[in-house]
Amino acid sequence: MESLHFLTLADYLAWRTERRVEYKELSKKIRRTKKEIREKMKAGEYAGDLQNALIYLKVNATTMMELRAEAKGYARASWDQWLAAKVSEAA
Repeated sequence: MESLHFLTLADYLAWRTERRVEYKELSKKIRRTKKEIREKMKAGEYAGDLQNALIYLKVNATTMMELRAEAKGYARASWDQWLAAKVSEAA
């Protein structure tokens, strides 16, 4: 799993934007694979390989969402630390 180290808010936002694009592409692959499975099954063909691929894609999507939630919490904690430092500087 990748490490989450954001030095600035801009770093986090850039990372989040990249991940959003990756997730969108992954979602398209999942929809495309589901469609292929339905078509093969209607035709009476074997779709086991596609079903295995679909499981793999769904696990990747879930992992991406979990990582995003973790990153969001990490970014929030970093923001809180920065805010606390600014408040103490002003005092």
